[in-house]
Amino acid sequence: MTDWHGTPELAALLDAARSKLERNHLRVEGNIRVPASPDAPDLWRLCNAIRGGRATSFTRQISVPLTELDRWLLLNCGQGLLQTLGPLHNKRMSDDEKDAYREHWPREIRNRLGARADERWLAWLRTSGKLVQNSNFDALRLTPDVLGMLPAEGISLTELAERATGDTKALSRDRRLASIVLSALAFEQGVPRPESVESERAIWEAAGVVVDTLSSQVMTIGVRVHEKHLIGRILNESSDEGVPSILTLDQLTRYSVTPTGGPVFVCENPAVIAAAARTLGSQCPALICTQGQPSAAARRLLDVFSDHHVHWRGDFDWTGLRATARAIADYEAVPWLMDAETYRTAVGRGPSEPFKESDTPCDAPWDTELSTLMKASGKTVMEERIIPELMASLRVATNR
Repeated sequence: MTDWHGTPELAALLDAARSKLERNHLRVEGNIRVPASPDAPDLWRLCNAIRGGRATSFTRQISVPLTELDRWLLLNCGQGLLQTLGPLHNKRMSDDEKDAYREHWPREIRNRLGARADERWLAWLRTSGKLVQNSNFDALRLTPDVLGMLPAEGISLTELAERATGDTKALSRDRRLASIVLSALAFEQGVPRPESVESERAIWEAAGVVVDTLSSQVMTIGVRVHEKHLIGRILNESSDEGVPSILTLDQLTRYSVTPTGGPVFVCENPAVIAAAARTLGSQCPALICTQGQPSAAARRLLDVFSDHHVHWRGDFDWTGLRATARAIADYEAVPWLMDAETYRTAVGRGPSEPFKESDTPCDAPWDTELSTLMKASGKTVMEERIIPELMASLRVATNR
């Protein structure tokens, strides 16, 4: 033991043993495998001594039974592996401990969130294994604090993190807390759990959280305003030329705008804006594209149309129905070609994608037949399928 005390070779073995033991209920059994490293050039010699000359030739890594390392430590220093490494943290739970945590965390979350605790989300947490992973416990404890502050009204992600946890980086993409909170928000919003930066941003913004003011954007054509400042000129001149414009939340925060009048139409997909520019040009009425779920920028622009007639539509999927229902509540919007007859016509035009299993069905209170038809067909229909009808409707609005 004296010859190897403090050497990088012994340190490498002990580090591997610690990791193995903490993942194995602190049981001294099984093997550890240690890779070759120029930092521990005599590792083979040490392993050969531990194994009593029975170590095989050493190339990329060598295997050592924990029982033999334990015996060697006991013979050379008078204490075995557990005593040499202590204190150790048992990272593996017994079945009874796992069962206890599976009951503890849902109960804790229900107590703190009340009716806000979505049972579908809690069931997903249970089946995903997140309730029995030590590394998730801090995140599970803090999640109700974050959700309790939502929905918000344009709060930044870093401000939300600081208010809820005291750490501005707590909701960064690489943090477990962000992942668990986003999963809860996805269930609440009835959308699939996010799998990309874009889908994460959409979920945050739907909850009133601004990830950053530059990436939050809204696309328009035909929007004319009274103001003559920079953004006013961009909107008015783009509309006069029949050219789409893209505004950021940062721009809409710096410059207030007041529409000149008339109704505003809202679509979900940029293809509709492109078609309007191509077919209607400068004659297009005010048309706003949310590019999916309304971003903070889109909501800020829509707020200035509160005294105007808002005509709203989205894709014929469950997310589109939920967004339309929210628009009716928030803006007293009128559904725009979001009816059963339009859906029936569109779905009959060709093949359509089935609904995602992760997307939760919902009703369309403005047209109960619509949701019934969608459930029966099991098919989504994107806005692009009905662009001719949308252009005809906009043309009629232009000629009024």
